[in-house]
This record gives sequence, C-alpha cells and structure tokens, in this order.
Amino acid sequence: MTKWILCFTAMTSFSLLAAPSKEEVNAIEEFTHGIHAELKTEINDFSSQKVKDTVHLNVSDVAKQNEKLKKEADLIAKVTYLNDKSAD
Repeated sequence: MTKWILCFTAMTSFSLLAAPSKEEVNAIEEFTHGIHAELKTEINDFSSQKVKDTVHLNVSDVAKQNEKLKKEADLIAKVTYLNDKSAD
C-alpha cells in the first residue's frame, strides 16, 4: 500500500511542475482507479473475514450453551428420578 502512495505522490509532484498532458491525466486516473479497486478488495476481504469470525464465535457459543443445557437437563432428570424414588 505504501508503494502505491509513494508512486502516486511522485506522479502528482511531477505533474504539478508543468501542465499535465492528456496521457499523464489518463495514467493518473488509471492508477487511482487501480488503487481504489485494490482497496475495495482489501476492505471486502477484511469485512468477509470479520463476518466469518463472528459467525464462528456465535456457532461456538451456541454449541457451548447447548452442551451446558444438556448437562443441566440430565441433572434435573436425575434429581427428579431420585425425588420420585424416595417418595415411593
């Protein structure tokens, strides 16, 4: 990313010394379009990874909660069974 900024800065600095030609303007536009596309891709990749990480955490949390609820249900069933057995 830094290389793009340095290159862009150099290109615009030279262009400011004299009126830019149409070719220079086109080159700068293509360059900035390339940077925009690259940044957009990086942002999309970062966002996608964040969503995946969040979904993975949520699925993990649900699985842990499920396991905890199963253990609690088993414990309640055992206590109920023992209460019923002792009542007889």
